[in-house]
Amino acid sequence: MEAAGKDVTVGSEKRAGEPASGESCRSQTHDFVDRLDALRSAVAVGLTYDAYLDQVRALQSTYAEVPVERLGVACLIAVGTLAERALNMYIGATNAWGDCLAVASCDLGSVEPELQRRWRQGSDQLSSAQRALRAM
Repeated sequence: MEAAGKDVTVGSEKRAGEPASGESCRSQTHDFVDRLDALRSAVAVGLTYDAYLDQVRALQSTYAEVPVERLGVACLIAVGTLAERALNMYIGATNAWGDCLAVASCDLGSVEPELQRRWRQGSDQLSSAQRALRAM
């Protein structure tokens, strides 16, 4: 079956020119996973709140561009869900950091453990997504 000139898979039959599921998953999630990895690296080196916020916002834009409706179920489960969880951890850190900065008496040392925990969880989720992507 063909629709609007696109290759379509029927059952387990694969049409000529259609990438393997792992290749498709990599090509469709590559930018998002790479930006997550860049943010993880930047966090390890150290960022100001404004620089961190800019990177998280850019990451959210990249996430919005992932063609979720075209991802296979295996890609969604193995890569998409884990990468999305990583993003949510980084967003949670943004919110905790921003909430502290919004209070005049904010002691950044008091929010540091929360940031470290969220960054560690985000990093763990990203590592799992990257392993799943390599295994596809």
